[in-house]
Amino acid sequence: MNHKAASERESSAAWGKSLRRWLLILYLVLSVADLFLTWLLVQDSDHEVYESNPFAGAWLTRFGWSGLLIFKAILVISVAILCLAIARSRPRWSLLVLVLGCAVTGGVVVYSWTLLGRLGMLRQMW
Repeated sequence: MNHKAASERESSAAWGKSLRRWLLILYLVLSVADLFLTWLLVQDSDHEVYESNPFAGAWLTRFGWSGLLIFKAILVISVAILCLAIARSRPRWSLLVLVLGCAVTGGVVVYSWTLLGRLGMLRQMW
C-alpha cells in the first residue's frame, strides 16, 4: 500500500512538472504574441491605439521598443521564477498562478487581435 501511494505521488509530481513546463512555454508564447500585436497596433494605427498598461506604456515612452521588450522579458522571467519558487512548497498553487497568467495574457492577445480586425488592419496584413 505504501509503495503504491509513493508511486502515485511520484507520478503526480512528474505530471505537475510537465504541465508547469508547458504552461511556462505557453505563457512565453502568449507574451511574445502580445508584444508583436502591440507593435503592430501602435506602429500602424496612426495614434488610434496606445499601450494601455501604464507600466508598459512608461517603458515604451521612455525607452522605446527595446525598453518594452526588456519590460516584457523581466515580466516573463519574474513569473517563471515566482512559479518555480511557489512550486517548491505549493506545486498546485504554482500551476494556478501560471493558468491565471496565461488566461490574462491570452485575453490581451484576443483583445489585440480583435482591435486589429476592427481597425481593418487584418485585411492589410493579408
